[in-house]
Amino acid sequence: MKINWKCNTVLETECEYHCYLVKIDKKGRNKYMGSKIGFPDGTYHGTVVTHSSAYKKDLATYKSEYQVLFTGTEAECRKFEQDYLHDNDARGSKEYYNESNSGAFKEESKIFISCLEALESRIYNVVDTKLSVILDWLTYQVRAEDGVDKQHVNWLVGKITDDPNYWSTKLSEKPLIVLEDFDGKGKPRKLGKNHTCAAGKTYFGSESAVTLPVIFIPKKVWLKLSETELEEIGQLDNRRLDFKPKDQDTTTIVNTLVKYCEDNNKNQDDPIVRIKLQRHGFTSQEIKSLKCKIKKQILKPTGLGPNEKFVRCSKHIALEKANNQYKDKNTHCIIVSSGMMRGFFNDWSKSLSSKDVRAKTDLIILYYHTGIDYWNSFAPNKIEFEKKLNDMNLFIKERGGTGYNIMYREINPIEKKSLLENNRAAIAA
Repeated sequence: MKINWKCNTVLETECEYHCYLVKIDKKGRNKYMGSKIGFPDGTYHGTVVTHSSAYKKDLATYKSEYQVLFTGTEAECRKFEQDYLHDNDARGSKEYYNESNSGAFKEESKIFISCLEALESRIYNVVDTKLSVILDWLTYQVRAEDGVDKQHVNWLVGKITDDPNYWSTKLSEKPLIVLEDFDGKGKPRKLGKNHTCAAGKTYFGSESAVTLPVIFIPKKVWLKLSETELEEIGQLDNRRLDFKPKDQDTTTIVNTLVKYCEDNNKNQDDPIVRIKLQRHGFTSQEIKSLKCKIKKQILKPTGLGPNEKFVRCSKHIALEKANNQYKDKNTHCIIVSSGMMRGFFNDWSKSLSSKDVRAKTDLIILYYHTGIDYWNSFAPNKIEFEKKLNDMNLFIKERGGTGYNIMYREINPIEKKSLLENNRAAIAA
């Protein structure tokens, strides 16, 4: 499609967002106005909903051009798009394919967009902070699983070993994002850089005075953000140098968008879903595939009763429960995530290096669930896991060891909905 700049032309590297008008050479309905992340490339035609069939047919039949009306930040383009659609009453006009005068931004909160831009431009407070201090902060869970990818941590350690300046240059290029006072006054919570911090701890030591730049999202701001918005901020930040392999990234992002759709009564075809995927840098073809995955998860049965809700448990909460309720002089307790049950055997092997652990007679396996999909597939996996563990314990006994008296416990993720939640659900229906 021909691109016609109606505003000042900008370089591709300088084009963060742009507003466009697709104009079709025909009478009647012949315009579609919208906005898109990045530089116009002539391949994108917009996401028409109500008049989708007619729009696609007209594009295939008549000549058209892609007019670039405005470029700027996401917030600036948001305002330009909404002003344009209202000024031209696109929804009521017989010339436009648009179904709304609000644009694709109509339900993304202003404070969320402003927060993204404040982080990018470093408007919020940025402080160089010692690694030893940062390591004491808890992490806000933005992925399906806690913890780090050891292979990626080792890769980062190798980079620092080869070039010690890698820490103060590449790994300090973007500040660590934290939520101010999340765990109490003066106790922020990290939104990312788990792998960077783990690599720093391995290379420099946990008491190191090396620093990382830290940017604080003010408490008055993050209190107004939803859980999925906080997860999205963390995921967008983690994709730079500090993210797991691509398949894990994708799964995490899809899970967050499924939750977003369910919380906001949307589906995978909502324009905002496309915008959120575009922010992560996915191509049009990748977005098409990811929308199919989102749809599949939305339609998948939850296994919950009409009066029940799933409450995700973090690794931190499970550890606290294990330490406070199950460990004693005769009992050792190891937590096992239903999403990463294979990781238990590494943890168990490590624990056996301790004389205190070997001297104990009882072993409690404490299951916890970080996602509803893991919980739904837990029953068959549990049978296989416990058989393998019992076989290993029997092997130890047959070789002259004492073995353990193994017991299993589970943190129940199912809770009854409150009266208020039931009323909201009834109203939404």
